[in-house]
Amino acid sequence: MKTKHFIYLFVSVFLVFSCSEENENTLNQSTDQTITGYTFVTESIYEDHPDIQSYKKINTGIVVNNKITTVTSETFVNGTSNGVHLAYEYIYDNSGRIKSYIIYGGPEVDVKYDFFYENNLVVAMDKHFLGGVLNYRVVNPSQNVVYFEKLTESHLNPSAQALFRHIVHFDQNQNIIKAGRDNNFDGVMDNENNFVYQNNNLISAQFPDVTTTYEYSPIINTDSFLHLSSFGKLNYLIMCAEQFSTPNYNSSYFNAESYGSSNNNFNLSVGQSLEGTITVNNQNFIQSKVKTTQISTEEFTGHNTETTTYFFE
Repeated sequence: MKTKHFIYLFVSVFLVFSCSEENENTLNQSTDQTITGYTFVTESIYEDHPDIQSYKKINTGIVVNNKITTVTSETFVNGTSNGVHLAYEYIYDNSGRIKSYIIYGGPEVDVKYDFFYENNLVVAMDKHFLGGVLNYRVVNPSQNVVYFEKLTESHLNPSAQALFRHIVHFDQNQNIIKAGRDNNFDGVMDNENNFVYQNNNLISAQFPDVTTTYEYSPIINTDSFLHLSSFGKLNYLIMCAEQFSTPNYNSSYFNAESYGSSNNNFNLSVGQSLEGTITVNNQNFIQSKVKTTQISTEEFTGHNTETTTYFFE
């Protein structure tokens, strides 16, 4: 086991399905790592809060075959537990493909994503939420090209019509290399954004008016590995199709901090690797990470500590 201690400083670093049956929605990097679970603990200590001296939240993830199955959450206020509840649930079909992803808001379902497949390829997604449902269709006009379309109703209804379309192109490693909108549904991008990768990490995002570059550390992002394993890498990226195809540079999504901390990349960004204390295992996967920040508001001060621990066989 190796421990890397990093001081916290600002670093300027420029920084949600398989397109072919051979890809089978798997990760590109081969690994013999087996992860069995993880915990994410955030604890805040308040020095002068009138009512709350401490707040603690523990998320516990259960992992089977490198796929997340459930995440439970327990909160404590001033040391007293508010009970354990189910926070996230991942449901898979008999082939190990993601079937449903559920986010719980307390005891009730807050958001639910359903995935539909034909011939081992995802063909549709439905997003259920308290206000209704959003329906999406995934079309494969050719190998490594996907049309991601928002529909007027379920893809199962023959009268469903597409409201808009995003076109995304993938490389042989299941990375989005080109994306744009198809406003008139003629199969041609009306704008074209290009993306360049190195070791399956995005190193350049080229929009019509902005080009952003990114740098990465050698540390493997265990959280990213788990999410991409659970959803299937291209399933996960297709859910981000709108962000990649927008004609205008989305600074809140593609800036160094946001994209560097996303689950789209195999390695930690340089900025992330400099935050807190990181312990890695013998294959450079994150085994634990501890980050402490100061809390300062007009009402109270204190500090918050986030501790992530992954468990390997």
